[in-house]
Amino acid sequence: MSGAGKERKRGKDEGGGKGGNKKAKYFNKSSDKSNAAIPAGAQGILLTCDTTWEERAANELITIIEEHYDHLAASQGGSGGEEAAAGSSGQGGAEGNGAAGGTGGGSKDIAALLAEEVAGLKDRSKRRFSAHQMGIKGCAFITFPQGPGPSPQDVVLSILREAQRTKTLRTRHCNRLLPITHSCYASLESMASMAPSVVEGHFPADEAAAGVPFAVDYEHRSAEGFDRLAVINCFVDHIKVPPNKVNLKEPAKTVLVQMVRNACGAAVVTHYRELAKYNIRKLSEVEEEL
Repeated sequence: MSGAGKERKRGKDEGGGKGGNKKAKYFNKSSDKSNAAIPAGAQGILLTCDTTWEERAANELITIIEEHYDHLAASQGGSGGEEAAAGSSGQGGAEGNGAAGGTGGGSKDIAALLAEEVAGLKDRSKRRFSAHQMGIKGCAFITFPQGPGPSPQDVVLSILREAQRTKTLRTRHCNRLLPITHSCYASLESMASMAPSVVEGHFPADEAAAGVPFAVDYEHRSAEGFDRLAVINCFVDHIKVPPNKVNLKEPAKTVLVQMVRNACGAAVVTHYRELAKYNIRKLSEVEEEL
């Protein structure tokens, strides 16, 4: 490879030059010193994608996440965080002032709003969503903001329902979108400690209540040293049976457990089988007419 070719490759991998590489807009090297595949305590979306296209896939998905997150936040009364609220009110104010032909006290023109938005994009610390390098091929983790706002599960369902309804695949490299609401170090002790908070509020404990059919879906990537049943039991042990019952064929709720290298991510999800195990590529396929 020529010297110029090496420089171009190095620029792509490191964000390239002063302005950074456009492909790496959101895909930044993690500041997590623990080198965890999923930062402990983080919530977000575990994305599976085409190998070697992790950065592109993450950027594609984040663009879609932002759209659905803001839409859900608006429908929930603007609980999407400071950035979403500021963006919505800022745009509305600019349009309203333009229509009135005035520049009311404290209002900002469009140029100022655009300048603020550009500055926010340049400041990585203010980004709501970013891709965390997991150290494994074919995967990326999109971190979500902490605090009030649409959950990863809400956003994933919104994205998947759109793909199912429109039969349009808006990404080229994304496959499965797996919500993660809780994460910890990959050990049985850590998972057992995290499990109660994962299942809390999803399964009734009163034997007189209507039980919830459930299943546990456990997958591991570069983390083969764990006994499958032991991992599953970390979560099942905190779900009261009865009134709840295991139903592997038609669960109303599924406990997702994703073991990736040195981290474990988990969430309780719905419509998991119905939505092709959250595979956006499959949901967008058009069924052939016989």
